Amino acid sequence: KQYFTLLRYQNRDFDIKGLSTQPDHALELEQVFIELKLQSQVAHKATSDPLQNSPSRIKTDNHPIWWFFTLLGEEKAQNPKLVIVGPPGSGKTTLLRHMALLLTLSTKSEEHKKIKLKKIPVLLYFRDHIADILENPSIMLPALVESNIMKWDVPVSPEWFSRRMKKGACVILLDGLDEVADIQARRKIVTWLEKQILAYPKNAFIITSRPHGYKENPAAGVSILEVMPFNRSQIDHFVQKWYLANEIKSHASDDPGVRMTAKSGADDLLRR
Repeated sequence: KQYFTLLRYQNRDFDIKGLSTQPDHALELEQVFIELKLQSQVAHKATSDPLQNSPSRIKTDNHPIWWFFTLLGEEKAQNPKLVIVGPPGSGKTTLLRHMALLLTLSTKSEEHKKIKLKKIPVLLYFRDHIADILENPSIMLPALVESNIMKWDVPVSPEWFSRRMKKGACVILLDGLDEVADIQARRKIVTWLEKQILAYPKNAFIITSRPHGYKENPAAGVSILEVMPFNRSQIDHFVQKWYLANEIKSHASDDPGVRMTAKSGADDLLRR
Protein backbone atom coordinates (compact mmCIF):
# COMPACT_ATOMS: atom_id res chain seq x y z
CA LYS A 1 0.00 0.00 0.00
CA GLN A 2 2.82 2.40 0.87
CA TYR A 3 4.62 1.53 -2.37
CA PHE A 4 1.54 2.19 -4.50
CA THR A 5 1.01 5.51 -2.72
CA LEU A 6 4.62 6.47 -3.52
CA LEU A 7 4.13 5.60 -7.20
CA ARG A 8 0.97 7.69 -7.39
CA TYR A 9 2.75 10.69 -5.88
CA GLN A 10 5.68 10.29 -8.29
CA ASN A 11 3.58 9.91 -11.45
CA ARG A 12 0.37 11.86 -10.93
CA ASP A 13 1.58 15.11 -12.58
CA PHE A 14 2.01 15.61 -16.32
CA ASP A 15 5.69 16.36 -17.04
CA ILE A 16 5.91 19.68 -18.92
CA LYS A 17 9.61 20.51 -18.45
CA GLY A 18 10.13 20.57 -22.21
CA LEU A 19 7.56 23.30 -22.89
CA SER A 20 8.84 26.82 -23.53
CA THR A 21 5.63 28.27 -22.06
CA GLN A 22 4.96 26.93 -18.58
CA PRO A 23 1.44 26.98 -17.10
CA ASP A 24 0.95 28.42 -13.63
CA HIS A 25 -0.07 25.08 -12.16
CA ALA A 26 0.64 21.37 -12.51
CA LEU A 27 -1.80 19.30 -14.52
CA GLU A 28 -2.65 15.76 -13.54
CA LEU A 29 -1.43 13.12 -15.97
CA GLU A 30 -4.81 11.37 -15.99
CA GLN A 31 -6.51 14.62 -17.06
CA VAL A 32 -4.52 15.08 -20.28
CA PHE A 33 -3.15 11.66 -21.22
CA ILE A 34 -4.01 10.35 -24.68
CA GLU A 35 -3.39 6.65 -25.32
CA LEU A 36 -0.46 6.15 -27.69
CA LYS A 37 -0.82 3.77 -30.60
CA LEU A 38 2.02 1.31 -31.21
CA GLN A 39 2.93 -0.85 -34.15
CA SER A 40 5.20 -3.88 -34.49
CA GLN A 41 8.36 -2.83 -36.26
CA VAL A 42 11.91 -3.89 -37.09
CA ALA A 43 14.57 -1.70 -35.50
CA HIS A 44 16.19 -0.35 -38.66
CA LYS A 45 12.86 0.91 -40.05
CA ALA A 46 11.89 2.96 -36.99
CA THR A 47 12.13 6.70 -37.60
CA SER A 48 14.26 9.02 -35.47
CA ASP A 49 12.54 12.13 -36.85
CA PRO A 50 10.22 13.72 -34.25
CA LEU A 51 8.36 15.55 -37.04
CA GLN A 52 7.77 12.44 -39.13
CA ASN A 53 4.01 12.50 -39.50
CA SER A 54 3.49 10.97 -42.90
CA PRO A 55 -0.01 9.50 -43.35
CA SER A 56 1.64 6.35 -44.68
CA ARG A 57 3.06 5.72 -41.19
CA ILE A 58 -0.35 5.86 -39.51
CA LYS A 59 -1.65 2.42 -40.39
CA THR A 60 -4.63 0.43 -39.20
CA ASP A 61 -2.67 -2.34 -37.47
CA ASN A 62 -1.63 -0.26 -34.46
CA HIS A 63 -2.86 -0.73 -30.93
CA PRO A 64 -2.56 0.66 -27.38
CA ILE A 65 0.09 -0.90 -25.17
CA TRP A 66 -2.37 -3.09 -23.27
CA TRP A 67 -3.29 -4.95 -26.48
CA PHE A 68 0.23 -6.37 -26.61
CA PHE A 69 -0.24 -7.98 -23.21
CA THR A 70 -2.64 -10.40 -24.88
CA LEU A 71 -2.05 -13.18 -27.37
CA LEU A 72 -3.10 -11.66 -30.70
CA GLY A 73 -5.61 -9.47 -28.92
CA GLU A 74 -7.32 -12.34 -27.10
CA GLU A 75 -8.46 -12.16 -23.48
CA LYS A 76 -5.68 -14.25 -21.96
CA ALA A 77 -2.99 -12.02 -20.46
CA GLN A 78 0.63 -12.66 -21.43
CA ASN A 79 4.00 -11.44 -20.15
CA PRO A 80 5.51 -9.71 -23.18
CA LYS A 81 9.09 -8.57 -23.51
CA LEU A 82 8.81 -5.33 -25.49
CA VAL A 83 11.11 -2.50 -26.55
CA ILE A 84 9.19 0.66 -27.45
CA VAL A 85 11.14 2.88 -29.85
CA GLY A 86 10.26 6.40 -30.88
CA PRO A 87 11.90 9.80 -31.46
CA PRO A 88 12.35 12.31 -28.63
CA GLY A 89 9.08 13.85 -27.56
CA SER A 90 6.93 11.00 -28.87
CA GLY A 91 5.60 10.13 -25.41
CA LYS A 92 7.59 7.03 -24.41
CA THR A 93 8.38 8.12 -20.84
CA THR A 94 4.87 9.50 -20.33
CA LEU A 95 3.46 6.15 -21.44
CA LEU A 96 5.49 4.24 -18.83
CA ARG A 97 4.54 6.72 -16.11
CA HIS A 98 0.88 6.37 -17.06
CA MET A 99 1.14 2.58 -16.98
CA ALA A 100 2.69 2.70 -13.51
CA LEU A 101 -0.01 5.07 -12.33
CA LEU A 102 -2.84 3.04 -13.85
CA LEU A 103 -1.69 -0.19 -12.25
CA THR A 104 -1.91 1.41 -8.79
CA LEU A 105 -5.45 2.76 -9.22
CA SER A 106 -8.69 0.99 -8.42
CA THR A 107 -10.39 2.51 -11.49
CA LYS A 108 -8.90 1.17 -14.71
CA SER A 109 -9.27 2.03 -18.38
CA GLU A 110 -11.54 -0.11 -20.55
CA GLU A 111 -8.52 -1.67 -22.26
CA HIS A 112 -7.03 -2.53 -18.88
CA LYS A 113 -10.27 -4.00 -17.57
CA LYS A 114 -10.56 -6.17 -20.65
CA ILE A 115 -7.33 -8.04 -20.06
CA LYS A 116 -7.73 -8.12 -16.26
CA LEU A 117 -4.07 -7.34 -15.68
CA LYS A 118 -3.13 -7.44 -12.00
CA LYS A 119 0.56 -6.75 -11.72
CA ILE A 120 2.84 -4.71 -9.50
CA PRO A 121 4.46 -1.92 -11.57
CA VAL A 122 8.20 -1.36 -11.24
CA LEU A 123 9.39 1.84 -12.93
CA LEU A 124 13.11 2.60 -13.22
CA TYR A 125 15.07 5.09 -15.30
CA PHE A 126 18.30 3.77 -16.76
CA ARG A 127 20.00 7.15 -16.25
CA ASP A 128 19.67 6.71 -12.47
CA HIS A 129 21.29 3.28 -12.39
CA ILE A 130 24.00 3.27 -15.08
CA ALA A 131 26.82 3.68 -12.55
CA ASP A 132 25.45 0.93 -10.28
CA ILE A 133 25.18 -1.57 -13.13
CA LEU A 134 28.58 -0.78 -14.67
CA GLU A 135 30.27 -0.94 -11.27
CA ASN A 136 28.56 -4.21 -10.37
CA PRO A 137 27.24 -6.08 -13.47
CA SER A 138 26.01 -8.93 -11.26
CA ILE A 139 23.56 -6.70 -9.38
CA MET A 140 20.01 -7.90 -9.88
CA LEU A 141 16.87 -5.93 -10.58
CA PRO A 142 15.23 -6.33 -7.13
CA ALA A 143 18.28 -4.79 -5.46
CA LEU A 144 18.01 -1.69 -7.67
CA VAL A 145 14.29 -1.39 -6.98
CA GLU A 146 14.67 -1.75 -3.23
CA SER A 147 17.51 0.77 -3.00
CA ASN A 148 15.48 3.21 -5.09
CA ILE A 149 12.42 2.90 -2.83
CA MET A 150 14.37 3.18 0.40
CA LYS A 151 15.49 6.67 -0.63
CA TRP A 152 11.88 7.72 -0.02
CA ASP A 153 11.73 6.20 3.47
CA VAL A 154 9.37 3.44 2.39
CA PRO A 155 10.38 0.36 4.39
CA VAL A 156 11.07 -2.66 2.21
CA SER A 157 11.63 -6.06 3.79
CA PRO A 158 14.60 -7.96 2.36
CA GLU A 159 13.76 -10.02 -0.72
CA TRP A 160 10.22 -8.56 -1.00
CA PHE A 161 10.57 -7.66 -4.69
CA SER A 162 12.76 -10.66 -5.43
CA ARG A 163 10.03 -13.04 -4.27
CA ARG A 164 7.38 -11.28 -6.34
CA MET A 165 9.52 -11.13 -9.46
CA LYS A 166 10.26 -14.84 -9.16
CA LYS A 167 6.51 -15.46 -9.03
CA GLY A 168 5.93 -13.24 -12.08
CA ALA A 169 3.87 -10.66 -10.22
CA CYS A 170 5.41 -7.56 -11.80
CA VAL A 171 5.43 -5.35 -14.88
CA ILE A 172 9.00 -4.07 -15.24
CA LEU A 173 9.08 -0.62 -16.85
CA LEU A 174 12.59 0.51 -17.84
CA ASP A 175 12.96 3.94 -19.43
CA GLY A 176 15.69 5.42 -21.61
CA LEU A 177 18.00 2.61 -22.73
CA ASP A 178 19.50 5.03 -25.27
CA GLU A 179 20.48 7.49 -22.51
CA VAL A 180 23.60 5.42 -21.94
CA ALA A 181 25.79 7.59 -24.19
CA ASP A 182 28.93 5.44 -24.46
CA ILE A 183 28.50 2.53 -26.89
CA GLN A 184 30.64 0.14 -24.84
CA ALA A 185 28.72 1.00 -21.68
CA ARG A 186 25.41 0.59 -23.49
CA ARG A 187 26.45 -2.89 -24.62
CA LYS A 188 27.11 -3.80 -20.98
CA ILE A 189 23.74 -2.38 -19.94
CA VAL A 190 21.99 -4.41 -22.67
CA THR A 191 23.81 -7.55 -21.48
CA TRP A 192 22.59 -6.81 -17.94
CA LEU A 193 19.05 -6.29 -19.25
CA GLU A 194 19.08 -9.62 -21.09
CA LYS A 195 20.23 -11.29 -17.88
CA GLN A 196 17.26 -9.83 -15.96
CA ILE A 197 14.77 -11.00 -18.60
CA LEU A 198 16.19 -14.53 -18.35
CA ALA A 199 16.22 -14.43 -14.55
CA TYR A 200 12.60 -13.25 -14.22
CA PRO A 201 10.84 -14.62 -17.32
CA LYS A 202 7.36 -14.71 -15.76
CA ASN A 203 7.20 -10.90 -15.61
CA ALA A 204 6.36 -8.46 -18.38
CA PHE A 205 9.21 -6.16 -19.47
CA ILE A 206 8.58 -2.84 -21.23
CA ILE A 207 11.73 -0.93 -22.24
CA THR A 208 11.90 2.41 -24.07
CA SER A 209 14.60 3.81 -26.33
CA ARG A 210 15.17 6.20 -29.18
CA PRO A 211 15.60 4.24 -32.43
CA HIS A 212 19.20 5.31 -33.16
CA GLY A 213 20.46 4.28 -29.72
CA TYR A 214 18.71 0.93 -29.91
CA LYS A 215 19.83 -0.05 -33.43
CA GLU A 216 23.48 -0.09 -32.37
CA ASN A 217 22.89 -2.40 -29.41
CA PRO A 218 19.67 -4.42 -29.77
CA ALA A 219 18.55 -6.77 -27.02
CA ALA A 220 17.85 -10.46 -27.56
CA GLY A 221 14.51 -12.07 -26.84
CA VAL A 222 12.33 -8.97 -27.22
CA SER A 223 9.77 -7.66 -29.68
CA ILE A 224 9.96 -4.12 -31.01
CA LEU A 225 7.08 -1.65 -31.07
CA GLU A 226 7.25 1.78 -32.67
CA VAL A 227 5.31 4.78 -31.40
CA MET A 228 2.93 6.04 -34.05
CA PRO A 229 2.39 9.80 -34.48
CA PHE A 230 -0.92 11.21 -33.31
CA ASN A 231 -3.67 11.18 -35.91
CA ARG A 232 -6.04 14.14 -36.21
CA SER A 233 -8.57 12.62 -33.83
CA GLN A 234 -5.93 12.16 -31.13
CA ILE A 235 -4.70 15.72 -31.64
CA ASP A 236 -8.22 17.10 -31.28
CA HIS A 237 -8.84 15.02 -28.18
CA PHE A 238 -5.58 16.13 -26.56
CA VAL A 239 -6.24 19.84 -27.19
CA GLN A 240 -9.76 19.54 -25.73
CA LYS A 241 -8.47 17.74 -22.62
CA TRP A 242 -5.57 20.21 -22.22
CA TYR A 243 -7.82 23.26 -22.27
CA LEU A 244 -10.35 21.67 -19.91
CA ALA A 245 -7.67 20.62 -17.40
CA ASN A 246 -6.22 24.15 -17.40
CA GLU A 247 -9.59 25.83 -16.93
CA ILE A 248 -10.54 23.49 -14.09
CA LYS A 249 -7.23 24.25 -12.35
CA SER A 250 -7.55 28.00 -12.94
CA HIS A 251 -11.09 28.19 -11.55
CA ALA A 252 -10.64 25.48 -8.91
CA SER A 253 -13.98 24.06 -10.02
CA ASP A 254 -15.64 22.05 -12.77
CA ASP A 255 -18.98 23.47 -13.90
CA PRO A 256 -20.74 24.09 -17.24
CA GLY A 257 -19.26 27.60 -17.47
CA VAL A 258 -15.71 26.30 -17.05
CA ARG A 259 -16.33 23.63 -19.69
CA MET A 260 -17.81 26.21 -22.06
CA THR A 261 -14.71 28.42 -21.74
CA ALA A 262 -12.41 25.43 -22.28
CA LYS A 263 -14.32 24.30 -25.37
CA SER A 264 -14.21 27.79 -26.84
CA GLY A 265 -10.43 28.03 -26.42
CA ALA A 266 -9.78 24.55 -27.75
CA ASP A 267 -12.07 25.02 -30.76
CA ASP A 268 -10.33 28.30 -31.57
CA LEU A 269 -6.87 26.71 -31.51
CA LEU A 270 -7.98 23.74 -33.61
CA ARG A 271 -9.69 26.00 -36.12
CA ARG A 272 -6.52 28.07 -36.51
